Amino acid sequence: MNKQQETNILKAASLCKNICLFITDFTDIMSSPTFFNVLVLIEQLSLLRRGFYGRLLDCDVYAGTIVSAPGYISVSNMENPSVLKKEDWSPEISLNADPNQYERILKMKAFW
Repeated sequence: MNKQQETNILKAASLCKNICLFITDFTDIMSSPTFFNVLVLIEQLSLLRRGFYGRLLDCDVYAGTIVSAPGYISVSNMENPSVLKKEDWSPEISLNADPNQYERILKMKAFW
């Protein structure tokens, strides 16, 4: 995972209640020094089974099949979205998007 992708994940976490990542992207952020002090991992099995893997800033982090490939993210401002319901999430957004455009995209509530 590159710096731009890390920056975009942090930006999404600061603007949205929930983000969903591909599982390999989630494991990448777990091992990245950028996230050491801001990522809290979930250990409760019942929450992990729902796809809820951690908290990043004030954002819930999910990993699931809503995101179909590494390098993409989906966001939701719903309370307790399901990683099994595509309608709870935005369309996939590339983590490689320009950071300035990325924030604009995430603020477009009509986008999802």
